[in-house]
Amino acid sequence: MKKEFCDSCKQGSLTFVLDCGFRVCEQHFETVNNGPKVYSCEFCKKTHKYDDCEKSIANKIALTEFKLEKTIGEVENRIDVFNKIKQQKDYFRGKYYLDVRKKVETKKEELLNNFELELNKYFKRVIDNLDSINSYNEEKIKKNTTFSQLDDIKANCDGIMDEKENVNLSEKLDYLERSNQFVNQYLSGLESLKKELDIMKSLEFIENKQLKNFEFKQCFGKFKLGNEYFSETGESDLFKKVVNKENIKKNKNVLELNKETLKDLKLNKTLDGHTGKITVLGDLSNGDLVTGSADGLVKIWNLNDGSLKKALPGEGTKIKCFKILPNDTIAVCSDLKRSYSSLGHLNCEMRYSKIRIFDSITGSIEKTIQSPSTISSIESLNNDYLITGHDDGSIYFCNKQTGEYWPKMSKTPHYSTIYSLIMLNKDNLISTSADYTIKIWDLNDKKLIRNFTECNGLNECLKRLNDKQFLTGSQNGSIKLWDIRESNIIKTFESSRREVKDLKILDDDKFLSCSDDGLVVLWSIKEGKIFEERIENSLSTLKTFNNVYFDNKNQIITTYNHKIFVFSLD
Repeated sequence: MKKEFCDSCKQGSLTFVLDCGFRVCEQHFETVNNGPKVYSCEFCKKTHKYDDCEKSIANKIALTEFKLEKTIGEVENRIDVFNKIKQQKDYFRGKYYLDVRKKVETKKEELLNNFELELNKYFKRVIDNLDSINSYNEEKIKKNTTFSQLDDIKANCDGIMDEKENVNLSEKLDYLERSNQFVNQYLSGLESLKKELDIMKSLEFIENKQLKNFEFKQCFGKFKLGNEYFSETGESDLFKKVVNKENIKKNKNVLELNKETLKDLKLNKTLDGHTGKITVLGDLSNGDLVTGSADGLVKIWNLNDGSLKKALPGEGTKIKCFKILPNDTIAVCSDLKRSYSSLGHLNCEMRYSKIRIFDSITGSIEKTIQSPSTISSIESLNNDYLITGHDDGSIYFCNKQTGEYWPKMSKTPHYSTIYSLIMLNKDNLISTSADYTIKIWDLNDKKLIRNFTECNGLNECLKRLNDKQFLTGSQNGSIKLWDIRESNIIKTFESSRREVKDLKILDDDKFLSCSDDGLVVLWSIKEGKIFEERIENSLSTLKTFNNVYFDNKNQIITTYNHKIFVFSLD
């Protein structure tokens, strides 16, 4: 912004032009007797109101331009800090590493008199492992900070600063407001990056104070890096995340659900963060909720306080399905279309799907894969391969590392959209479809081994009970138990006349169901219905839900359009 000087104090800062043409700093406006801010002009001798000056287009431009430059300054300061991390190896990590090493050395001195020779050997292994942890974290920081993007952000900010001087006055306010939106997004992203780096730098040493003999095994303690724990020498599952004890406690409580707990079902919170209808729900290993929407975005929520942790960038098309993979990466599927010419006809369209695999911590895209046709469901085969069900009824296998697709099943899987895919065991895959069939597949030979046709309704809900049995929930409100060793339905549970939206397996005998009218039912496979309770979505005119999902924290998540309702079973 060109620096303008105040006609009153001759200082260069944010100035306003008065109606009389006199230019003054914002600081000269004063509040008198609790009234509006005013300035008594020494040039025209009139009193000018701050609110009136603010409405002038020239002053609006000046104020908006001032805010833009201030935000860009903050962005550039953050980039300077991150560049120090990039250029100076010890700038970010050194202090914490040296502090932890000093504590390890102090512990060594306490133990040295008892087993000096053996301890020195063991101590070397501990330090070697600490070095490995430090190196691992350096690589993790390099991966998660995506330093290459910092140069792009800096270049974009420079471009905005250069281009704004050449924008016509009639278009300048609109340009500055749009630029402010972009720059604020950069600043928000850098703030998130700072928080993630703050977590990753928190290397600690937790001393073992329970040592009862001088055995050379876990006699120092353990290391904690962020939310990860490491054994002192790295022998037992180096870099393996420790299961959160609170989550274990909650999972045990799930098995104890009964009539009394269902009676206490209540609405905990309502979240409103999408602009389109929510289409799919899931949860991460730490309990965070993941939502996909018709607005093209996938969002990650902290259900403890209802805050939005991260919004994964979309491509403007509806999120049809996603799969949360074992390492908490998220494989997201959305449809796209491409125009082409065929037999002399222009503007023909081909529809296909794109799979984007996101790191749920950083929000970065690890891999993008284009599919042969539009995807309707997705499942994880193992750490390296995905299975996708398609709108044309086909099933494909995909290498998520290379993006290469395998051939389809040996026989046409289905004749219409595939609703659900689940791995029943390492050898068998189950698929349900809009063609009113359920099929069991041998994954070794890629062959159909059983075809269930007596479904009596569309089965969009599919859950694994054990290695041989599974449950389906249909649009007509019935729930059915199936066994791949049998040719017919084992048992039918009649719950509601409304569509069954989700099932939660509690143990080998009990499970929960919820239909789109909010009816929650506790079932026993041996005894049938045990208890039912209806939940309300707090919208008095509304009696149905678009989605229902049981998460891993004793909660029921429901949605209607873009709103999310969280009900507690505790």
